[in-house]
Amino acid sequence: MLETAIALLVVVLIAALLLRFVISVVTVRDYQRGVRFRNGRLVGLLSTGTHLAIRPFSEIQLLDGRPAALTVPSQAMLTSDGVEVHVALVARYVVVDPVTAVTGDQSWPDALSAALRVRLRQAVAERSVEELLAARSALGGTIATAIASDVARIGVELLGVDVGEVMVPAELRHASVAIVAARREAAASVERARGETAVVKTLADAGRLVDEHPSLLQLRAIQQAEATSARAAAGANGGNGGSSASGPAVPHTDDDVAGRSESGAAATAPPSVEPTPGGRSRSRSAGEPATGD
Repeated sequence: MLETAIALLVVVLIAALLLRFVISVVTVRDYQRGVRFRNGRLVGLLSTGTHLAIRPFSEIQLLDGRPAALTVPSQAMLTSDGVEVHVALVARYVVVDPVTAVTGDQSWPDALSAALRVRLRQAVAERSVEELLAARSALGGTIATAIASDVARIGVELLGVDVGEVMVPAELRHASVAIVAARREAAASVERARGETAVVKTLADAGRLVDEHPSLLQLRAIQQAEATSARAAAGANGGNGGSSASGPAVPHTDDDVAGRSESGAAATAPPSVEPTPGGRSRSRSAGEPATGD
């Protein structure tokens, strides 16, 4: 009995190993699409769940039905004016028809990438470098519209195409910066000219108004006179306030006034001339005592 049980166990293990290589178990998830082939012929799509496939008579291929991204690396290309630029793309897509994607092309990802590269080169070749930089945001939509019918043949729908980067030569970047600076300077000059024109127009309007109403000049003169008088009055009031702030006035007596008058007269009197021995004369200032012979 023991030998029989061991023999049966060995047979079961061998059968399990053989079945492992012959029978495959495939689980189709909610976001996946399964395509079954039997004897090389397409049978159809599989629903979500677990399915068995017997090799080599049956085969199941799974495709991801979620949106995905495909990056087209930067590549050198020429614009219509002969400038070499490097442009990269990022495309968002989704497989909407798994049967067409599997049977319509040998490799639908390669077909999608090739369609994007070819159309990108055509779009760049049709534009100058300035037009390319100006229409950068709209370039992706133009490419998506152009290849929509081509990718539909492989069961793929484009959700969006964006331009990743546009690299231009360094000389062209420097020239673009200089052009922008010149445009800004021109705009500033225009604004200054507009301001000067407005000033001249205002003066011209004022001149016509004065010609029509000469009395406005008299009113203006009166306003200026009033403003000048107000400023003068304010200055006088400020000076009086400074004098009173320096200290109280000191009263003067009559003797003090007389003494100041005499000293002032002495200081302003001209010097007198005295004869000296030998016929010479000498000047004597006021208040100096006379000397005898």
